[in-house]
Amino acid sequence: MGSEQLILDVLKENGKITDQDIEKAEKDVGVRAGTVLELLVLNGSIKETELVSFLAEYFSMGSVKLDEQSLPLEVTQLVPAEFVRDKRVVPVKFDAGILTVAMTNPMDVDTIDNLAVQLNKNEKTRNAQVETLVAGPVDVQSAIDLYYRGQQLASAVEAAAGGDYESALKNIGEMISGKEGADEAPIIRFVSAVISQAYRS
Repeated sequence: MGSEQLILDVLKENGKITDQDIEKAEKDVGVRAGTVLELLVLNGSIKETELVSFLAEYFSMGSVKLDEQSLPLEVTQLVPAEFVRDKRVVPVKFDAGILTVAMTNPMDVDTIDNLAVQLNKNEKTRNAQVETLVAGPVDVQSAIDLYYRGQQLASAVEAAAGGDYESALKNIGEMISGKEGADEAPIIRFVSAVISQAYRS
């Protein structure tokens, strides 16, 4: 659990959640959601607005509500979709060499360091600094679903159109495994079937 455990300890020590809340959430990780923090909100153990407000104040950071933002495509494309989905970090703004990202876990230093490595691979963001804002776990996941799941599906279709069926099927496979793509499984599975048929023929 790593850095997420540090956040859970802080919340527990400040009376925001209990051991029972954590235990209940841990049972559903990977089933209903990908993190304990997200499940704490989904289970009603803590309101998302309260969680964000507390973490922002505790760590002296700014916060953002992603569902009230319209994120530019040129910004969301600065970070690979696979990294965004895996690390649950959403780019919000890029200005004057600073990439502002939203994440629920501001203690996740490894993710911030790995993000810097990713940015250095892109000429547009080489040597960019990373600024973090606190966002709710459900809000972050919703933004990822909105801005990145469609991108991955489009990439799969584009790859298939270019004859790269293996890459297309890999993208589709990632989307329909686990929680990823669960809500949109019918359309994703349909596209997968079409691509598979083209691949076999």
